[in-house]
Amino acid sequence: MKLVTASTEKGDQAAAILGDWILPLSCIDGSNHRSVGDVIRAGEDNLAKISDAVSAAGEALDNHRDRGELIAYGYAVLKAPFPNPGLVFSTGGNYRSHLAEVEAKLGIKIGEPKEPVGFIKNNNAIIGSGANIILPPHAPDEVDWEAEFSFVIGRSCHAIREEEVEDRIIGYTMINDVSQRGWNKDANRPDGSIDFTLPTFAKQFPTFCPMGPCFVTKDEIPDPYDVNFSTRVNGNLMQDGNTSDMIFNMAQIISYFSTWFSFEPGDVVSTGSPAGVGFARTPAVFLQDGDEVSITADVLGTLTNRVVKG
Repeated sequence: MKLVTASTEKGDQAAAILGDWILPLSCIDGSNHRSVGDVIRAGEDNLAKISDAVSAAGEALDNHRDRGELIAYGYAVLKAPFPNPGLVFSTGGNYRSHLAEVEAKLGIKIGEPKEPVGFIKNNNAIIGSGANIILPPHAPDEVDWEAEFSFVIGRSCHAIREEEVEDRIIGYTMINDVSQRGWNKDANRPDGSIDFTLPTFAKQFPTFCPMGPCFVTKDEIPDPYDVNFSTRVNGNLMQDGNTSDMIFNMAQIISYFSTWFSFEPGDVVSTGSPAGVGFARTPAVFLQDGDEVSITADVLGTLTNRVVKG
């Protein structure tokens, strides 16, 4: 099942994707879920009932069309599927190809981390497909993209073992971990170590977490470790990755970070970014006013955002 948060005449509503159409869940079962996050937080039994209802709606599509309940996918205004999660937790340095390009760019040996590295993206950064990425007026230069395959938590988990993680994951989405790279220059300490505080702050600007375009349940992607995804800027291919490139898998990520965090239904956790980011290129390439950045993933579709001055 594929779900979106759509802006409609009745306000934001969780809706199902049925081919080329979007159908608000309120037209299927009378529910009043305002986002996909609300659907997930209502529980797995609720999601299973919605799945059955969506399947039945797909078989009765003409009836919904006759009642004027369908929205053409291409004309729908989509919000982030999870506009206000408890956590958007981003994993950093988790794709071998990305580490290799950073090592080549900086001329240093970083090596694979011994443990996962991560940080939180704040909710004010979250936008949906079609919304604008705003260049910060006081830091408009060196803004970069990072396509990240992400998974969604369906059941609470804290301090759990790796073998317990699988049934906590309920589905997947995509995020663009937009980053202002200017602060990275000040992150290198004299002893060669890195202070991650400033680079992490530089990922928190408003609009720096495009998410979507949709959420898909686990059955839609039987093997999450063989998902192709790519980034294009103004139509030019920049990233071309596959989730098989991960260093730490999803079970390892959640088990490790659940030592401290309690992950709750509707939380979104990214798995990191593959090679092809702007700052690692020679010469570096960064997002400019008027650019269009699109992230496309198997099954999940395309997340597209324009870049504008702040």
